[in-house]
Amino acid sequence: MALLQGQRRILGDTHRSTFATIAELAALSEAQGDLVQAETLLRELLSNQRKAFGKEDPGTVETVDQLAVVLRKRGNLEEASALGLEAIKAALNQGGAGQNPAHLYQIHHACTLLDLRRFDEAEKLLEQAKTGLTRDRRELHRTLHAAPQNSTSAGI
Repeated sequence: MALLQGQRRILGDTHRSTFATIAELAALSEAQGDLVQAETLLRELLSNQRKAFGKEDPGTVETVDQLAVVLRKRGNLEEASALGLEAIKAALNQGGAGQNPAHLYQIHHACTLLDLRRFDEAEKLLEQAKTGLTRDRRELHRTLHAAPQNSTSAGI
């Protein structure tokens, strides 16, 4: 936490490096089982990211998903569900096949739906994620095989 305090003093609360440190501390807290600390850090981070970059910023959307995961682990399923949907919608609006985390967010949200015993919705969402991941994999495969070979590696 001393590092974070120093970054805040030097860079301010809304600098991307400060955000990255908060995100890492939240992930560490979650990994250590301190879900209360992880939630506190993620809520602060999300509030500051929304102010600095808006709701549609990819980093903001990632934090929304991370907070939803922590809330699910803490048993706050209704709020986790609402945030999970928010993350999915924002990520799908961003597009970018192969690099878009929407499918991961769909899987995370499906876990919340399972906890809520909304099995049909979870199954549908998992099918959507599977379809999207398969499509992205095919597009990536086509892109890689359509790329011209590097002339230095072709002669090796």
